[in-house]
Amino acid sequence: MTHRERVLTCLDHRVPDRTPVDGSFRPEVWEKLFAHFGTREEFVVSEALGLDFGWVGMGPSEEWRARAQETPAGLCLVPPDGSFENEWGVRQVKGEGTELTKRLAERWETEVWEGRSEGVEEHLRELVAAGRDDASHTLRRNADCLRTHQQRLRYHLFRAAGWPLASGVVEGGCKHVIGLRFKRKGTRGSRAGGRAVLHLRVDRLSQRWPLRVASARQTLTDLRQAA
Repeated sequence: MTHRERVLTCLDHRVPDRTPVDGSFRPEVWEKLFAHFGTREEFVVSEALGLDFGWVGMGPSEEWRARAQETPAGLCLVPPDGSFENEWGVRQVKGEGTELTKRLAERWETEVWEGRSEGVEEHLRELVAAGRDDASHTLRRNADCLRTHQQRLRYHLFRAAGWPLASGVVEGGCKHVIGLRFKRKGTRGSRAGGRAVLHLRVDRLSQRWPLRVASARQTLTDLRQAA
C-alpha cells in the first residue's frame, strides 16, 4: 500500500497492511536525522523512516512579502499606528513584549493588587491623550474596563476580609453546596423548594445558621404580636 492508501483504509474502518505511522521531532532531533541520512530534505528522511503523514502548509504571498518589514516580532506588516501584523493577521501592539512594557505591566498589576486600580486607569487615559493608543484603541478599552469593574477590583479589601479571589474556590463551593444536594440519583424537586433548601444549606455551611434561626424566631414573634 502507498501512504495515502494506508491512511484512507484506516479512515474507512478497514484493515491496512500495517498501522499508519506519524512522527514529530524537535529541531535537535531533525539535525541528528539529517546527519544520519546525509540529507536535509525532510521528505527524504520521512520516507526512510516509513512515515505515512506529511506536513502541508502555505507561506505568505509574494505581494505580502514585498510589503512586509523585518521587525522585533519577525517579518510583519507595519500599519500607520506602529503595530506589527504577521502573515496570519495577528496584530501585536508596538512595544508589546519589550522589557519596558513588561515592567510597566508588572507595576500596574501590583497597583491593582494593592487596591490602586484608579491610578492604573488614570495612567492609561494619559497615554491615550498623548496619542500612544493603537488603531484598535487597546489602551482606551482597558481603561473603560477598569472604570466599569472598579468595585470588583478591591482585592486588598477582599483579602483583608478573608475572601477567596480565585474562581476555583467558588466553583468548588457551588459543586459542594449545590451538586451534592440537587444532583443525586432520583432526586426530584421544584425550583421554589430547591431555592429554599439551598438558602438553608448555604447558611449552615457559612456558619450563619444561628443568625438565620434567630431571625426566623423574631419574624414569628412579630407575626404573633401583629395577630
